[in-house]
Amino acid sequence: MRTTGGGAIVAFVIRKLPDEPIIIVTIDLPIERYMQNVRSLNAQVDHLASTLTPPIYRILDAHAIEPTISDILLWIAEQDRGRPGSLTDPRVRPIAVGISPIAEVAVRKVRQLVGIEVPWFTTLEEALAFARAEIAQPDTPDGDE
Repeated sequence: MRTTGGGAIVAFVIRKLPDEPIIIVTIDLPIERYMQNVRSLNAQVDHLASTLTPPIYRILDAHAIEPTISDILLWIAEQDRGRPGSLTDPRVRPIAVGISPIAEVAVRKVRQLVGIEVPWFTTLEEALAFARAEIAQPDTPDGDE
């Protein structure tokens, strides 16, 4: 568990990779108990995204937690509000990392409830390789695929 200098509990850590449009969000605590942190997370991702050229790859690394269905539904509800920095921010391309069997359920629920396809991997290294491969792809103008 991490705390701020003022003793507040932090449920996540955000790190922007140098010289890459990749933000890694590591979740350490159950989302259900720390929903206020999700709003702060979105604001911080928005701030970072405003300094980068889209698309920005946001890797949600939840390998260290066992999310519950409640965690997943609360997270999706908070992300589906169109807030800058959230899952539905058009600048951000979400990627998920998780080893819990429920992680795959979370990805399916995002697709069903929000309409966004989220690539899911079991390791951060796989997620990073995917993001870097996407970044390396030449831009294709809309409609010219």
